Amino acid sequence: MTSRKKTRYTGVHRARSRTRAGFREMVYTPYIQVGIGGMYFNSKGKYDGKWYALKPLCTEGQTLVPTRKKYSSVQFTVPLGVGFRIKVAKAWEVGLEYSQWITFTDYIDDCSTTYFDENALLQSKGQLAVDMANPAIDDVPGMPLYMSTRPGQQRGDPRDNDHMIGLFFTVCYSITEGYTPKLRF
Repeated sequence: MTSRKKTRYTGVHRARSRTRAGFREMVYTPYIQVGIGGMYFNSKGKYDGKWYALKPLCTEGQTLVPTRKKYSSVQFTVPLGVGFRIKVAKAWEVGLEYSQWITFTDYIDDCSTTYFDENALLQSKGQLAVDMANPAIDDVPGMPLYMSTRPGQQRGDPRDNDHMIGLFFTVCYSITEGYTPKLRF
């Protein structure tokens, strides 16, 4: 009679799969995740081959008029996700995870409301701010986008906050399988 060593992997599901050598036990773990998080962002735009931070340029007139408030670069997030891990060998696991981060800002891309008056932006922040606020290349008579990006016209949608999504494939190697540290307080 042969004895098989049981895997010390708790809270998981087990399935048997057929291989050439017979059956082998696969350990898999489906999971969901919900949490609270934080993030810092610094939107940038490229102009003449150089990257510029957009927040100091006030591309939508933030702080230049009372109705346009300055936005914070530090925000809370709510990460949500689902995933699946499979133990493929004694110390190896592979996994696939889909995650989405709900944010509470619409300025991750520095675009939320409407186009701001170019003359007011030029006087307050300079030509770079004007060019970064409206980088439309077709804004010449006869072109399709001519007159489509004028002050007061929609640039973003402030009713719909930004969010991020990600799809992750992971490969994990457990260095110390079965080791549980003793907590001492």
